[in-house]
Amino acid sequence: MKSYCRTFLCLAMFALPAAAAADPIPVEDFAADASIWSPAISPDGKQIAYFTYKDGDDYLVTYRLENDTLTLIGEQKSGDQVDFNWVAWKSSDRLLVSVTTYSKMRYFGSERFPFRRLLSYAKDGSDIKLLLDVRRLKWFRFRFDDVISFLPDDPDHIIIGFSDEGDFQSNAYKINILTGEKELLQKPEKNQYVRDWYADWNGTVRYAYGWDKKKERLMLIRKADGQWISLTKNDLFEDGRFRPLGFSFDERYVYVMSSHVNGRDAVFRFDLESGELAGKVYENDRVDIEGLVVSRAQHKVLAVGYVDDTPKLHYLDEDYRKLHESIDAVLPGRVNQIVSSSADEQYAIIGSSSDRDAGRYYL
Repeated sequence: MKSYCRTFLCLAMFALPAAAAADPIPVEDFAADASIWSPAISPDGKQIAYFTYKDGDDYLVTYRLENDTLTLIGEQKSGDQVDFNWVAWKSSDRLLVSVTTYSKMRYFGSERFPFRRLLSYAKDGSDIKLLLDVRRLKWFRFRFDDVISFLPDDPDHIIIGFSDEGDFQSNAYKINILTGEKELLQKPEKNQYVRDWYADWNGTVRYAYGWDKKKERLMLIRKADGQWISLTKNDLFEDGRFRPLGFSFDERYVYVMSSHVNGRDAVFRFDLESGELAGKVYENDRVDIEGLVVSRAQHKVLAVGYVDDTPKLHYLDEDYRKLHESIDAVLPGRVNQIVSSSADEQYAIIGSSSDRDAGRYYL
């Protein structure tokens, strides 16, 4: 479901209109009725991409921010039988866009099925490349946008999970976002069925989650020496009780969400060397944990998120707590969240909402 916000406000509170003309937008102009979602700021902090709705259609639009004005870079209409899912800046020149398309399948008559696809765009909406443009599959597959790592230090490649054997099997591929060429990086052994692969902060695939031929949960771990080991028959891995969140920056641990201890989702460190939980990071005594806030620039975990009537954060970093307190002081009585940051984290998009306001975005 799309989460709409009514206005997008930047700097001196000027708004992004829904796919406006190419003329720069002065600070004084406001968008009276702009519905937008999924805003993302470029790595250099000078450009913004988001989805908007106008005249019955969805658009992906990009703007350049300079001298307190926003200048339209480009726009792209979704088209018939296509829905936008998410947008991410691969570099300051190129975007990755997930879309859902609806197509018929042989033997299923006129019924249309949803397929999640991944596209590579130039920032002006041109030079569109469909990634994983696979026409023949051994079994049904509906997701083609399973990004394992965006490889932020490599402008031309990402790592993606895919298999022509269907959605319940996956290999790890390195894909060129300009040409679509792919290179196999990792696949499971015989009688192992991997659905999800995970890469560390350096883009090395080191962790996988699936099941074995006996349909028991399986965890594959690449240890520091490069050796892969498999872990099975552990109550910790039962369905719905264990979910990886990401690697620690020293690459020894995986942060996981688990309800193994008391039935509520809490965040733990999982030791890749021992194959065991290695300490609790945070647990709320009333509600489940939703996820982590992580700083790639600072190489640290900043906060743990949860929802208790409204979204809240448990802070693990004092500077990040002070930053949020300063935002809340400027926007009092609202729920304020940092939704996108530049690579150096000097620029960010802040989503702000209240029980009387569907939401606004500030830069």
